[in-house]
Amino acid sequence: MSLVNPDAPLQDYQARHLLRRTGFGPMPKDFQNIQGKTRGEAADFVLDFRAKPFKPGGRDFERMHNKWFKFILKSKTPLLSKLALFWHDHFSVGFA
Repeated sequence: MSLVNPDAPLQDYQARHLLRRTGFGPMPKDFQNIQGKTRGEAADFVLDFRAKPFKPGGRDFERMHNKWFKFILKSKTPLLSKLALFWHDHFSVGFA
């Protein structure tokens, strides 16, 4: 059994892999933010949630759905958005 050292610096391929797994694809600015950081610092960066509330507005379902999707894809916390999509698919969710 090998232990992972949280103080070991991330290799570029590991940083890209982390961003792919925790978001919707690595953005260049996100890659630059974790490039050269330790594993622990990179994990802190990815898990640093500062959620902002979503207020869809509008009356029809399609317009609200499109706003929600845009909100998720442009989020500064892609892991949180990815988890929201997972749980949205996992539980029965409806439009009222």
